Amino acid sequence: YLRHLARHPDTARHLATRLVTAFVSDDVPGALVDRLARTYLEHDTAIAPVLTELVGSRAFRASAGAKLRTAEEDVVATYRALDVEVLPPLATDTAAVVMLNSTGALGWRFGSSSRPDGAPIVNQRWTSTVRALGSLEMHWNLANRYYPVSDVGYRDPASWAPRFPISYRELVDHLCRTVLARRSTDGLLAIASTATGIALDTVVTDANHAAVTGIGRTLAALLDTPEHWYR
Repeated sequence: YLRHLARHPDTARHLATRLVTAFVSDDVPGALVDRLARTYLEHDTAIAPVLTELVGSRAFRASAGAKLRTAEEDVVATYRALDVEVLPPLATDTAAVVMLNSTGALGWRFGSSSRPDGAPIVNQRWTSTVRALGSLEMHWNLANRYYPVSDVGYRDPASWAPRFPISYRELVDHLCRTVLARRSTDGLLAIASTATGIALDTVVTDANHAAVTGIGRTLAALLDTPEHWYR
């Protein structure tokens, strides 16, 4: 019976629709769904060929910045962007447990879905005030190394600077490339300067400069932008 269901055309379309919704657009392109469903059936339910077809599509390449990160994706992406090391859990307030609970603070605790179709994957579900406030708090705490504090490793503030001396503009551009995987823009530079009160042409001379000791403000400001919130 399960083999019959796995090979049913409706199953193929359901899986294809979920994949396209998750990785391309809430406004699902029917032609792409048809291609993925056909690939799924032609390869006897193997998922790898379906994913290859998906990422090779023009719609996928054009989808950058179209989909909001879900709660789980935001948490994982933030830990990765800040290079936070999560150590094996030894207590209830350890980083690994905090990481899991953070998804709940953003509106949907990982693994808590009682529905067979899983957590929501449409943008509207992740544009709530709860999600926004949860993300802001998480970004701030991690960027400033405030929380979690147990079984966790943070980068030293000075390690974020590639060299000294360096202008604050150059430092922000370096952080954009490191944390957001993109070059800085006028908007990102302005956001960082406004958040820290540091002029872009300020020369950061050493690790004791406020731009370095307070690097968490810059990092949090960058994480709070659409460039991080959207995939």
